[in-house]
Amino acid sequence: MRAFVFIALLLLVACQGTTSPVLSPDRSAASVEGGLNAYRAAANVPPVTRDHRLDRAARSHAADMARHGFMDHRGSDGSTHATRIRRSGYPYCGAAENVAKGPFSHHSVMAAWWGSPKHRSNMVLARVEHYGLAQVGDAWVLVLARSC
Repeated sequence: MRAFVFIALLLLVACQGTTSPVLSPDRSAASVEGGLNAYRAAANVPPVTRDHRLDRAARSHAADMARHGFMDHRGSDGSTHATRIRRSGYPYCGAAENVAKGPFSHHSVMAAWWGSPKHRSNMVLARVEHYGLAQVGDAWVLVLARSC
């Protein structure tokens, strides 16, 4: 538990001093797309839409991380985000993945990712058109992709 809180604190500290677009006060899953697209608009890139297959890829990895108590882009079976996206049936030509572990809300995990330069660069990739998001316990996964 201490490690998870520590990681959450590190991500929140990374957000200090980073300008973040104003997000909807609705902190539910329904506001994620609007929030993600507000970040993308601030970076002058096209909006993305949710894809259930990418949700499935994100959910499988979040469940794996939660079940086995780790946070990494590589799954316990050795899978990568590319493997999980292919398994979900999404025909991708480019993809990125953000992971987090901690007691976040939808709003705070997006803000934490925005405060991290590497995570932010994934969120504003101009070439992606869809996303999937999942939370299982304290494990969070955002997958962004472009279909072929």
